[in-house]
Amino acid sequence: MGDGDAVPARFDKGAPSKSEWRMREYMNARVLGRVMLCALLLGSVGNAGLWAQKAPVPSRVVDQIDDSRTVKLTGNVHPLARPAYD
Repeated sequence: MGDGDAVPARFDKGAPSKSEWRMREYMNARVLGRVMLCALLLGSVGNAGLWAQKAPVPSRVVDQIDDSRTVKLTGNVHPLARPAYD
C-alpha cells in the first residue's frame, strides 16, 4: 500500500472519547425529542375533527305524518330526470 491509499486521519480516530459520546447522546436525544414533538402535534391536529363532534340534533319531526294533509311539490325534480332511469 502506498501513501495514497491511507485512510484520512479524520476517519481513523479509533473509539470516540467520553465527550464525543455525550455529544452524540445529546444530539440523538434532540432528534428523538423533535420526532416525538412532531408526532404529538400531528396526532393532535389529526384528531381535531373528533374534538369538533357536536351533540346529536334532536328530531324535527315531532308528530305522526298525516297522509291526508300532504301536498305535491312542483319543481323539485331535475329537468333531465326520467322514469326510464328509475
